[in-house]
Formats: sequence, C-alpha cells, structure tokens
Amino acid sequence: MTSKSNNKNNKHPLGHFEIPADNTNTLKNFYSTLFGWQFKENEQIKDYWMITNAGISGGLMKKEDPRQVTTMFIEVESID
Repeated sequence: MTSKSNNKNNKHPLGHFEIPADNTNTLKNFYSTLFGWQFKENEQIKDYWMITNAGISGGLMKKEDPRQVTTMFIEVESID
C-alpha cells in the first residue's frame, strides 16, 4: 500500500513506516489506545504486524537490535 500526497509540491511523500519494539504487545496496546490503530499479524514475516488504519502503510515489529529505531520509507519515482 502506498500513500499519495494531497500536496502537489511534495514530490517525495512518506510511503511506509516501521516501528521496532522490545515488547510488541505493550506497544500495540499503546498505539491502539492513543491513535485507535488496528494491527494484523503478517503471516509471512514472524513478529511483524501491519498497521491497518494509520492513514499510510505502517508496520510494528519485534526489535532485533537495541540500536534499532523507527524507519521511514520515502516514495520516489526513480533512484536514478
């Protein structure tokens, strides 16, 4: 799923984000309460949940490294 920006000046909109968590159940509960986000477990990737109603594509995953931080993916037409 990709997000198309309503702002015509924004040539590179945010397309997807991923939030790593030490305790995914705690963070799912936090974001569900705060933003009303809903989560669907990804059947192909272990310990990965898609955020189904955040307005853009998002995911929550089990943190693999203590230095891991939230990652934002920007949409571009080409890397050339």
